Amino acid sequence: MCAPGQPTAMPASAAEALTVLEGALDYLNNTNAGSLPAAEQASCLKALERAESKHTAARAAVLAAFTAPRSRTTASIRPGRGSPGRRALPPAPRPAQSAG
Repeated sequence: MCAPGQPTAMPASAAEALTVLEGALDYLNNTNAGSLPAAEQASCLKALERAESKHTAARAAVLAAFTAPRSRTTASIRPGRGSPGRRALPPAPRPAQSAG
């Protein structure tokens, strides 16, 4: 069940991969982990640790692509410059100069 290395079909798209991912996590969230044998619990924990590492790498890749400079067409629908949804900050006020 939780044992890694069992052959599975590769998803055909990112949307399909995310659907499979959510389904797998839903299954694990609804499983009575206490009823699993200790060896299977350990296997699940190891697989979840590997999945967490892969999650971090995938998130970083998608985030980097999402915040990368875009073409003018795409940039024109993004507010501000920088990451999506972030507005550019106004310039910082200059310190007052003393008279004299």
